[in-house]
Amino acid sequence: MRIVEHSVRRWESYPEADTETCLWEACVEHEGEYYEVQVEAREVGDDKMYYMGYIRNTQCIKAYFSDGWLGFGFSDIRGTCKYILKSMRKVIRGDYSSIRGAGHSVDMP
Repeated sequence: MRIVEHSVRRWESYPEADTETCLWEACVEHEGEYYEVQVEAREVGDDKMYYMGYIRNTQCIKAYFSDGWLGFGFSDIRGTCKYILKSMRKVIRGDYSSIRGAGHSVDMP
């Protein structure tokens, strides 16, 4: 598994906000298949960050999910994104055991 290309963008969470949102986008190659992944980081006050991760729905992923992106992360977990990256890596390698419902990973830190 390797990152083929990546970029980072940041913007104010809303006009005149004191907080920022950052988006890391990457193209990941694994065994000849390519995956588009994203990790979004939002400031939620007190220098804490809230993270969500996504993998675009492609023919490479054999798990069911209803919209265009498979989601990773939870709104009540702040300050860590390592578990999101580990869970994404697991799905890219073909382990869909933590995918539930319409397409969300239930892995937790």
